[in-house]
Order: sequence, then C-alpha cells, then structure tokens
Amino acid sequence: MLKEESREQIAGFLENIKKANVAPRCAHIKPDGSPSGSPALKDQNFCHWHSETRAVRRATKQGAEVEMPLLEDRVGIQLGIMRVCDLLTSNTIDPYTARVLFQGLRLAERTLNKENFLPPALDFWKRAEITARKEAREQD
Repeated sequence: MLKEESREQIAGFLENIKKANVAPRCAHIKPDGSPSGSPALKDQNFCHWHSETRAVRRATKQGAEVEMPLLEDRVGIQLGIMRVCDLLTSNTIDPYTARVLFQGLRLAERTLNKENFLPPALDFWKRAEITARKEAREQD
C-alpha cells in the first residue's frame, strides 16, 4: 500500500516536471542579450521576479528623470555606469546625483560578487585545470 502511494506521488511529481518544462518562458531579455529562462506566470509574459521588478520600475519612473537598466548582472551594471556618465556629461544630472548613483552601482556590483550570482571568473577555471593536471601527473 505504501509503495503504491509513493509511486503515485512520484508519478505526480514527474507529471508536474513535464508541465514545467513545456511552460511558457519569461519574455525578459537580460542586458547581455540572453533570455531570462524562468517560467512565466500564468496568463502573463514575465516570471515573478521580472513582473515585480517591472511594476516597481513603472511606479518609480513616474516621478523620476533617470532611466537605468536592470542591475541583475555585470552587463547591466556596466550599462548603468555608462548611462550615469552620459547623463553627467550632458548636464542632465548634477555631480552629487551622479555620485549617489555610482555608489548604488558599486553596491550592486559588490552584492553580485558576494552572493555568487555570477559564474566564477575565467582565471578560477584555469587554476582548477592546472591543479587537476598536477594531481594527475602526481598519480602517474
């Protein structure tokens, strides 16, 4: 009896996984050109994260002069830095506002690095490969 219930549960889980794999994906395109890849909410074009983020941005944009990219990866942060530089050189924002925006961008960059949202740097992989080769030679 217990095995039969377990099989039914597993079958249900597998059915849900199949549904999730064919579910529509989030329409958000990251600054680097790659798609979000998360499942979209029911009857919506975006996943939970990007739906919420877009709603917040729309609410804050009504009174704001500065439009910034989404700071979800290094490319977004780099675009943000370029945007602040453009606004500063065109005298759209004052140096104090630029300084505050740069501090926010710095915080976003630190958070990305600290929380490991980004893949390891290329030199990490090179060091790992060199270490693996050394260990293989030592075993021979």
